[in-house]
Amino acid sequence: MKKTILFFISAIVIAILIYWISFSHHSSTSSLLQNDTVLVKQYRDSAQTLLQQKPDSAVLLYTKAIKLLEADSDDPNIRHLLASVYVDLSNVYLPQAKYDKAKALRVQAVQIAGTGDLDIQARVLTQDGLTCYQQSQYEEALKLYVQAAALAQKTNNRKLQAKISSNKAIIYYNQGKIKMAVSGFNNSLQLAEKMKDPALISDAYINLGIVYTDQMDYPRAKECYVTAIEYYKKNKQLDDLMVCYRNLGNVYYMTEKYTEALEWYQKSLDLAKGLDNKTGIAKGYHNIGEVYMLIGDYVHAGDVFIRALKIKEAIGDRASMAKGYRSLGDLYFTEKNFSKSLLYHQQALKINTNLQLDKQQAKDYANLSAVYGEYKQLDKAVAYSMKAIQLAQKSGDAYGVAEDTWALGGLYFLQKNYTLAESYYMKAFDLKKNLIDKEGMSSVYCRLAELYTSRPAPVAERKQNLQKALAYGLKAYDLALSIKIPRLISDASKDLAEIYKKLNNYPKAYLFLDINKKTDDSIFNKSKTEALTFAEARWNNEKKQQQIASLQKLNVAISAQKVAEAKRHKTILFGVLLLVVLITVATVFYGLYKNKQREMRHQQQLSRMSMLRLQNIRNRISPHFIFNILNREISSEEDKDKHHEMIGLVKFLRRSLEITEQTSVTLAEELDFVKNYLQMEQPSIGNDFETDWEIDKRIPMEQFRIPAMILQIPVENALKHALKTKEGEKRLLIALTLVELGVLITIQDNGGGYFPNKISNTKGTGTGLKVLYQTIQLLNAKNDKKIEFDISNLQGKAMSGTKVEICVPEEYDFEL
Repeated sequence: MKKTILFFISAIVIAILIYWISFSHHSSTSSLLQNDTVLVKQYRDSAQTLLQQKPDSAVLLYTKAIKLLEADSDDPNIRHLLASVYVDLSNVYLPQAKYDKAKALRVQAVQIAGTGDLDIQARVLTQDGLTCYQQSQYEEALKLYVQAAALAQKTNNRKLQAKISSNKAIIYYNQGKIKMAVSGFNNSLQLAEKMKDPALISDAYINLGIVYTDQMDYPRAKECYVTAIEYYKKNKQLDDLMVCYRNLGNVYYMTEKYTEALEWYQKSLDLAKGLDNKTGIAKGYHNIGEVYMLIGDYVHAGDVFIRALKIKEAIGDRASMAKGYRSLGDLYFTEKNFSKSLLYHQQALKINTNLQLDKQQAKDYANLSAVYGEYKQLDKAVAYSMKAIQLAQKSGDAYGVAEDTWALGGLYFLQKNYTLAESYYMKAFDLKKNLIDKEGMSSVYCRLAELYTSRPAPVAERKQNLQKALAYGLKAYDLALSIKIPRLISDASKDLAEIYKKLNNYPKAYLFLDINKKTDDSIFNKSKTEALTFAEARWNNEKKQQQIASLQKLNVAISAQKVAEAKRHKTILFGVLLLVVLITVATVFYGLYKNKQREMRHQQQLSRMSMLRLQNIRNRISPHFIFNILNREISSEEDKDKHHEMIGLVKFLRRSLEITEQTSVTLAEELDFVKNYLQMEQPSIGNDFETDWEIDKRIPMEQFRIPAMILQIPVENALKHALKTKEGEKRLLIALTLVELGVLITIQDNGGGYFPNKISNTKGTGTGLKVLYQTIQLLNAKNDKKIEFDISNLQGKAMSGTKVEICVPEEYDFEL
């Protein structure tokens, strides 16, 4: 009975002990995981703030987070967090068009998280879709977004849902599906407002601004962009700020404020260059080229268009390439080089047809129609114009339909089919009226005025036609005045001058002719000159400033010459001589200073090397003395065990002398030396001492060189300061691992830990480590890739003790 009770009590005690040990271990592990997770969050937050300004620094922080998490990757939550960091890291490379590198990181994220982690899968699919979008693979991008949205809905990730909805809407907008785009943007805005997420709300403002620009509601578009800019400036979101600047430039471009448009386009381009955002740089050049072309600076326009195209071709952005070809086609059309214009518009049409972009194809057909019109191939021009109208209607591009209908009326006018021309002009007017496009309405009135002015008719009807032309001309002029567009005022006044002339009303004809001339000279041309001056300043600002400064100096010099010619010459001569003397003296002193600095550095290095050599000599004095004595003793020793030990000692001393004569040795030589040392020390440490060797078989042991004693000294310190005085199991780990930089050497013991400031009971001067540190410093001074030496205290970790890590780069120069 007593035995049963004792057995029962013992079982309870053992169970309590096991529970306490496991609970303590779990608590410490949980605490460790919690601390690591907090640190990882800090790394990720910091990386996110640096993502746009300093992508290299962001990569470094993400890499640190990954290393921290990889140590505890058995935990499912840690695996999810680790996969998330890989997805974040892949996002760094997308703006740089490094698609393969980004893809490899996303694949790794899925492998780590596993197929059951739907959130990671949704994020990876979203980035896959973004990659396809940047390469103009719109249909493939939409498929990926649909899959990602379904997973994001399952995981209730509303932030990701908002981003996906916005990304899909951007594709719909590029495809000309305006209603679907607006619906997607509104859905994204609603989700952002529910979450009260300022970043997503600002993104929605940008997208809505694009829609308002497309609908020609420029005041509201401008308001959206200004709101978004304030937020992005505050949070230093430079990529988004770059897009806002470009979009605001588009608003000014559409309202014919070319100076302001250039300023915002240039801001966007400067930001894109600073961020190394290839897509942003290409778009910046393209936008600036559009302004140059419009103001008549064709040389600069062609230059920047070609710059933009080269970048677009390099990153594989086919949709943007098509826009570049179209702009070059427009440029050559303006210069009346119709053969080149035709070639570039055909290239644009080919790309947009392959991408199935109806809205863009409509523009290409309209441009080709204009070229064939100039070639007087009017039937072909009419066919292309009708095709443009059909595609614009299909894509829901109301503005494009109105423009193409107006252009078709012009083609019928050239064919002298005045009835059809008038019919299409009237259709175009109704379309532009529905769009509240006053600029377009004024242009149509001008065309109707020109049609009735030149329409053949009997004498009796001719005056009636001129009266109709006059009515249309006055409507065009009044509308142009109301919206204050100089180009339209010029066109309408010119038409009215011609009509009044044919009606024999010469005072009115002269009045509108004078208005036309003043408009061209004092308003329209002035606007062009201001914009062109701004453009030239951007391209060659320093040169212009120098020219202005030179002219000012020349005027001053001419005035001064009349007053005191002789005195001025003497002053200039004296100043030049003084300047030459000062420059000469400064150069001599600077040269002497640099020579002295070099000499001082050389002497300091020699002094440090001498000290190292003296310390090595002191370390070798004792082995030289003992070596001679041991040779005599070995020959007379009869005890075989002692004989064997003494031979090992002699071998150790001989190898020690050889190594200390060299700056570097091979890994094989150093390992042989350390193994011999450990064999000799085994008896003094005891049988409970074990050495674990982990040698990477990929390391070329006979070729890879390391500093002499770099492994021996830490091993000796581990035995001397940590293991000899330790009770119980004594373990020493020596590991050699092949890493990307070179070879990582790890020496780890299970002693009491590393406390450099604590007074040790063991005797030691610390000379070995001191010499080793100085040797590494001298060697690192002349190498780009540095040897890294780190000693850490493992107290509180899973295994206590001291850990020494040494990373020796490949192809390291050991010559002093």
